[in-house]
This record gives sequence, C-alpha cells and structure tokens, in this order.
Amino acid sequence: MPLPGGDADKAGNRYELRWTVRQFIRLLTDEVVWIELEPIGDEGDRIEFRLCRSDRRIEAHQVKRQQSGKAYWTIADLARANVLAGLRKHALDNAAEFIFVSTLPTKSLPELQDRAQAITDFPTFQKSLSLSLKGDFDDLQRRLGVDSGEETWRAVRQSRWIPVDERELDDTVHALLGAYLTGDPQAALGVLSMYSLEAVHRRVTAADLLGVLAERGIQPSDVARDRNLAARLRQCQEDYLESQEFGIGDLALPRREADQAIGILLDPDQSTRSFFLVGPAGMGKTGATGQIVRRIADTGWPILPFRLDRLDPTQRPAEIGRQLLGREKSPVAILAGLAADGDCLLVIEQLDAVSVVSGRRPEVFDAVAALVREARVHANMRLLLVCRAFDLENDARLRDLREQEKTRATTISVGPLDQEQVKQVVAHLDLPPEQFTPSQIELLRLPLNLAILAGVTAGNDGEPFGFSSAKDLYDTFWRRKRSDLLQVLSDHNAFEVLLYALCEAMNERQTLSVPRGCLPPGDADLDRLVSADVCARQGSRIGFFHEGFFDYVFARRFSETGEPLLNLLRSAEQDLFRRSQVRQILAYRRDDDFDAYLRDLGDCLAAPDVRFHIKKLMIGVVGQVSDPRPEEWEILEGQSGEQTARPTDPVQTALWSSAPWFRFLHDQGVLTGWLASERPAIINFGFNWLGHIAKLEPDRVADLLEGQAGASPERDEHVLGVLYRHDAAAESERLEALFYRLATQPGRNWAFVCGAFKTFIHSHCYRGSRG
Repeated sequence: MPLPGGDADKAGNRYELRWTVRQFIRLLTDEVVWIELEPIGDEGDRIEFRLCRSDRRIEAHQVKRQQSGKAYWTIADLARANVLAGLRKHALDNAAEFIFVSTLPTKSLPELQDRAQAITDFPTFQKSLSLSLKGDFDDLQRRLGVDSGEETWRAVRQSRWIPVDERELDDTVHALLGAYLTGDPQAALGVLSMYSLEAVHRRVTAADLLGVLAERGIQPSDVARDRNLAARLRQCQEDYLESQEFGIGDLALPRREADQAIGILLDPDQSTRSFFLVGPAGMGKTGATGQIVRRIADTGWPILPFRLDRLDPTQRPAEIGRQLLGREKSPVAILAGLAADGDCLLVIEQLDAVSVVSGRRPEVFDAVAALVREARVHANMRLLLVCRAFDLENDARLRDLREQEKTRATTISVGPLDQEQVKQVVAHLDLPPEQFTPSQIELLRLPLNLAILAGVTAGNDGEPFGFSSAKDLYDTFWRRKRSDLLQVLSDHNAFEVLLYALCEAMNERQTLSVPRGCLPPGDADLDRLVSADVCARQGSRIGFFHEGFFDYVFARRFSETGEPLLNLLRSAEQDLFRRSQVRQILAYRRDDDFDAYLRDLGDCLAAPDVRFHIKKLMIGVVGQVSDPRPEEWEILEGQSGEQTARPTDPVQTALWSSAPWFRFLHDQGVLTGWLASERPAIINFGFNWLGHIAKLEPDRVADLLEGQAGASPERDEHVLGVLYRHDAAAESERLEALFYRLATQPGRNWAFVCGAFKTFIHSHCYRGSRG
C-alpha cells in the first residue's frame, strides 16, 4: 500500500496521466468527439475531465490510484474521498455518466450497478437485492444525501466503477498507441502526457492531438493501407506452413484437438480469446497447430503464426516484428492494424523455447509476455500458445502467464493417437497392421514415432523391420536418410559433418535453431538435407526437423566419443537444457553399450556434484524401460533411504506406473518381501502400488494378496484396503472372491462390511463388470 505524499503522489499522477492518454486514444479513433481537461466551475467539480462520446453522451471521469492501507473502496471510503459528491453532482445534477477509476476494486457498487442496468424499474430492482446489498444500497442513499431510493437507483444506473491494474493500464496504452500511431509507442506516450498537462481547462479534439503528434513526426498508423505489409503477413503464414511437416508422410491425420480449437474459434458466442495447446514432446502439437492455421486461414482471417525457436533472441516485441515482417513494430500491432477490427489469430508456437525449465532462451520471455498482454487489448484478436506440458507446469513464469489468461483462456491437451488411427497410417504406408506387436503399436501412438516410421518406409515396398524403442526408429531413420543422400551430397562424410556441426552449434548456443552462418559452407548439401526432411529451414535459420532428433544426434555423437556421461555433466552447466540430452544418451547407450550405460548410471547417481533434478531424471529413465534387468534394479535399490530402507520418492515415482518393473519385482520375489516387511513405509508403498497397478496386472496382484491374506488381522486390513479403496476387486474374479471372503469373515464389523460393499458395488457396477 502507498504512503501518503511523496512517491505515492507521483505514482497517482502517473496513473492519472495514463488514464487520460487512454481516453485520448478514444479521441483518435473517433469514439470520442472532445475531451475537456479539468473544466472550470461546476462542470469540473470532483472530476479530472469530461468527454463527449460520438453518441453525444457525456462522461465525467474521476481517477484515484488507491488509498493508503486499504485493499478496496467501501462506500464510506468513497464518501470520505468526496467521490460520492462527484457521483451526485454529475450523475444526478448534470445527467452525465460518472466513471470512477482506481487500481483497487469498489465494494458492492459494481454489483449494484449491474443490477440497476439490467432491471429497468426501481421496485423490481429493490426486490432483487439481498439483505447485504440492501444494507449497502441504503448506506449509499444516506451518504449521497438524496431523499429517495429511486434517486439513488438512477445515480447507480449512470455510473461505472472500473478497477484497472497499473501494469494492465500501461500495457493497454502502449499496445493501442503502437497499433494506431507510427513510431515508438513510448515516444507517443510522452508527447500526449505532456500535452495533457499543458491543455488544462481546454476542450481538446482529435485535430489538436494529431497536430501535436505531427510536430514530433508521429502520424496515424499506415499499417492497414500498407500492401507490402499485408503481403509479408501472407508470406509469413506460407513460410510457417511450408517450413515443417504437419502430416505423417503424405497423410494429413485429423486431430480432434484441432477440431475442438477451431470449433471454439469460429463460435461467435464463445468468450474464449486465448488457447493453450499443450502436450508432451512428440505428441503432435505442431501437427494440430498446422491444421488450425490452415482451416482458420480458409475463413479469411488474417493470421500471424511463428515459432519462438526460429527467431533471433530479443527482449523487444518491435524486434520480433522486424524479424517476421520487416517492420520495427510489435507484431500484435501489425496484425491488429491489418485486421482492421476484424477477427484475427496470433499463433506463438514453441512457447517452451523461452522456458527456464528447458534452459533454451529464457531471456526472450519478457517480449513474449508483452505480446500476450498486448493481444488482450484487441477484442477481435485470438491467441494460440503452443507449449510442452512439462514446461507449462514447472516454469513459474509460464504458469503465471496462464494464470493471467485464465478468465479468457481454454487449455487443450494433445494426447496420443488411438490404436485405430495408428493402424490406418501403417496401412496407408503399405505395411500390414497385423505385423506390428502391441508394444510397437503403443510406441507408434506418439505421432513423432509414427512420422519417423513413415520417413523410413517410403519407397521401401512395405519391407518390415523390427523396432522396440524410439532409438531403434531413430537409428533406422539415420541409416535410411544417409543411404538415400550418399550419392547426392558433396562427399561421403557430408551427412555426419553437417548434422554434427549443426548439433554442436545448437548445443553451444542452447537454442533449437541457428543462423546459417554457423555451419560449414555448402548450401547445396544443406538444401538436400532440408528437402529430405532431416533439417528444417525458416528464413535464415536452420534446425533439425524435430527437437527429439537433435537430442538423438547429440547422444549419438557423444556416445561415439566413449566419454563418460559424468564428464559431460561436470564440464557443462547442469541446467535444464541438459535434461533431454541426458535422457537420450542413457537410452542410446542402454541399447548400444549396456556396460557403459550402467557405469553412467552408477557414477552419476553416486556423484555429490550432480544436481538432484538430473539424478531424478536418470532414475525416471530407468523406470521407463520395457525390459528391466537385475543390474538396473541393483542400482535403483542402492537409492533406498538410509534410515527406512525404502525406495526414495524418485524411485517410487519411477516404478509407480510401470507394469514391466512390477512384473520384474514380482518374479524376483522383491514385492513379497516388501509386503512381509515390518517397516510401515515399505508395507504402505507395496500395498498402494498393488492397488494402483491392479488394472494392468490383476493376476500377479491376486498372487501377492492371496499370499498375504490370513497372515494376521493387520495384513487382512491392508489387503481389504487395496481391494475396495483402489477398486481392485472389480479387476478379476480372483480379487472379487478374495474381497468377499475377507469382508464377510466372522467378527468383521458390520458397519465396515456395509460401507465396503457399498464402495465395491458402486465401482463394480459403474465399471460395467459382472453382475
């Protein structure tokens, strides 16, 4: 809260100036005919200015930034600050619309005003008030000093109580000045602010403002009339759509997430203005985005789509406009100007490129946040933000950005393809769907993996090949593309030389694309890599076709050196940029050199100078393997808590949803030992895990629970807890029979039996199980 006098007064004056300039912008856009600053006499009593709208209604504005020590304005506060005197004077005596503006909200009055506007006769309005609102209304009548409730009602009807955050107001003013005027918005703000101080007691028109601005070389924006700029916008859209593959092979696979977003965008009754399209890496967010852009473009909307990972780093929105459209102006202002108050769409892809969590180019975040705030100002502008779910959940700045947008935003999660879609694609690739195992189909539900499969089977006459991991697919992709390009590249090593050089440049800069000048000479070779969909080009920047392939190339290059992973972590920043590289190196070495993989795991997990988030990631990688081995369990077991001898939280998290690890530990007898343990922490984790995994492994869970039933009353309680609390009893006849036997045994508390059966029957019936 502000202190009285001094800096608080200066802040209040600055806030008032910003609001005045906001009304000047209404004057420049013909929404307002004139503004009179601090009118002389009764017309200027208790207000900062009066204005006449284009519909000839008069508005009287009073601005108070905030009040010391308070979080909101009460009716009593407004009376003490003479705001209510201004309301009576202008709303009742002068029949103007009284507008009160502050950074603090006003208690009760906005709700009273909404009701008064909606209900056009006073008796009905009076009946609609709750006891609390009626008390506030009566208090307002007393403090206004009017004789009747109807007069108070008329005053409320002719008022507006607007809370405007100081930063929001500043962003709005800058955004609108950027949209409607040439040059730097800050310069225009300075000119108009100074003029408002000089024009006290005068009636100001649009011609006055345009004259003052023209003296400083500032003119009305020419964006809407600039045909070259409109052509650049269309070219930017085409470059975006041509710079990457949005389908799988030559098949455009419709995504329901794209249909959902398009339906909302084109629904005139929707209040949604922003979308967050989120999902894990490789889930097909880019493909869904491409479908949205193409179909919305077909409606005629102006669209500006771009990827943050293919821009030069900057903290200035105007510089982004220069890179994309050749104009030193915010891209939001340009898009709004070209849309000319019509519907338009701004698409910012790869939002995770500015994430602190990913460690790519977090310094660009400020420019992106400014663009998002600018977009809010334009009522007809929609905003699509595309981001990895991990970054959106774990980067505090991105979470805050979504929180700021929550009242106008919808989050759409992009999920894996269903099995029928996968089979449709592989059949389109002339590969018999029945040749794929269930685990291969599951891998191909990730659109990136399916796209790689399409890339290596094209022209292969349907010849099958085996794969059991994403690395297998990348290995085949590498061999196939190298073989296809061998005869057309400048020499036999050009494939590796260019890819490793690109990988090294991206790693050094910690970005997902680099300027062409960072790579060795040879434009023809680079063009062939782009044509073969190994690399992607946008403007003068080059990157890999997908971030996952960058991580694979890095892991391949690193593994060829034979260097231990621990050396890499000790020689470089252990920031979050390293996470995907560590993951790929471990996956690569597990298939390529299992002994080196085990050394990497053991050495890094034991090293005190390896950061916790890296160790947690490595444990997670082990938890995701499809064929656990005893040597890996020995390493995970070594991560047990020293005092409890139980798996640590990272190990528990890694094991929790893994059916392969559950089968392995069951077959090794480890789970039986956990359930029979005397340590509560181990027992609780073991039984909870059984309940969580019962749907995937009902027979093994039944083996373990049947082995524990009857051992002791305490063990029976644990078994029953799994069966009815986790709904496990509905997963198999054996588990159902075990539940019935234990729940009805002699001496069982009847209230417990009824409660347990109620829970069981509810889940049993709703899950469509046997009657």
